[in-house]
Amino acid sequence: MITKPLRWMQLAALAAVFVISSCRVAPSQTPTIAPTSTSLPGQTSTPTKTPVPLPTPTPLPSPTVQDCPSQASTLKDDQITSKYLGEALQFRVYLPPCYTENPAKPYPVLYLLHGQQQDATLWENLGAIAAVDSLIQSGKVEPFLIVMPTERHFLLDLKDTDYDQAIAEDLIPAIDEEYPTCRSGSCRAIGGISRGGAWAVRIGFSYPQEFHFIGAHSPAVFGGDLSRLPTLLREFKPEDIPEVYLDTGRTDDYRESAITLEGILTQLGVPHEWHLNEGQHNSEYWLEHMAEYVLWYGQNWR
Repeated sequence: MITKPLRWMQLAALAAVFVISSCRVAPSQTPTIAPTSTSLPGQTSTPTKTPVPLPTPTPLPSPTVQDCPSQASTLKDDQITSKYLGEALQFRVYLPPCYTENPAKPYPVLYLLHGQQQDATLWENLGAIAAVDSLIQSGKVEPFLIVMPTERHFLLDLKDTDYDQAIAEDLIPAIDEEYPTCRSGSCRAIGGISRGGAWAVRIGFSYPQEFHFIGAHSPAVFGGDLSRLPTLLREFKPEDIPEVYLDTGRTDDYRESAITLEGILTQLGVPHEWHLNEGQHNSEYWLEHMAEYVLWYGQNWR
C-alpha cells in the first residue's frame, strides 16, 4: 500500500515533468535562400534584391601532407591593368598546400568565374577552397592553382564588355608570367557558375587551344552562343575539342539553356558529363555540389 506522503511526492514529480516538457522550444527552421538574380546574363538590368548571405560550408577533414612541413594553402589578392577593359582586372589566386616547398613546379591552372551580384570571394564562401585543400592533402588530386577574377561590371550587355578577351588575352599571360604554370591547354581549365558558367562556355570554346576543360554550373548560356556553337564546333580540329562538365537543377529558372547546350554537345559528339540534379538556381545548390565540381577539374590532370 502506498502511503499518503509517498503518493504526494509522486504527483509532484509528474507535475514537474509536465511543466518542463511544455517549455521545450521548437527547433528553428532553416531559411530558404532565393536565387541571386532574376535577370538573364548578358542583359542590362538593375539588382532588386539585397545579396543573401551564403550558407556556411561544412568543414572538410584535412589529412596530413607527408612531403612538406607547410600544409596550409594561401589566397592572394592581386590585379593587372587590362587593355581590353581599360581598367584594373582584380583577381584572387589560390596557392595549394606545399606551394612554398615546390615553387618551381609547373602547376595546372583552373580559372573560376562568378555569377551576377557576386565576386571572386564566391568560391571560398561556397567551400571550393576547403574542398580542393582536402583533395590535395588526401592525394586524390595533384596540386594546382586556381585563379578567380572579379567581373566588376557584371550587368553590362555583352556588346559593351570585352571581359572574355580580358581573361584569355590579358589575365592568362600575366598568370603564366608570374607563377610556375603548365602552359598547355591540357593542364588548363575554365569553369563558372550562372553568368560565370555562360562566360566559361564562351571563353572556353572561343579559345580551344587555351582550355581543354570547361565547367558550366547552372549556366544561363548566352543566346548567341547557342546559335553559333554548332558552326564553331564543326571547324574544330579533333585535338582541340574540349571536355565539358555541365549541370543544372531541375527547378533552375535557366535550366532550358543548359538542356539546349547539352543537346548540342551530344549532337556534335563533344565529350561531356551531364548532370540534371534536384535543386534551384541558388547558393544551396552550388554548395551541395561544389566538391563534385572541383574533383572533376582536379582528376583531369592526373
